Amino acid sequence: MLATHDTFIRISDLIRDFLPGVWKWFDSLNRDEWLVVLAVFCAVGFLIIRGLGGKRAI
Repeated sequence: MLATHDTFIRISDLIRDFLPGVWKWFDSLNRDEWLVVLAVFCAVGFLIIRGLGGKRAI
């Protein structure tokens, strides 16, 4: 079943409504909380890159 135009509109509306809340949350963090968020994102990125390294195509 192909997605309809209404489905794409609903998805874009969800993203549009979600992003300002995320930005407001990031903007409200203090310095220590920023360091925790940065550490988590770095750890997740490291794990993703490490996982992709083991799946190289020959």
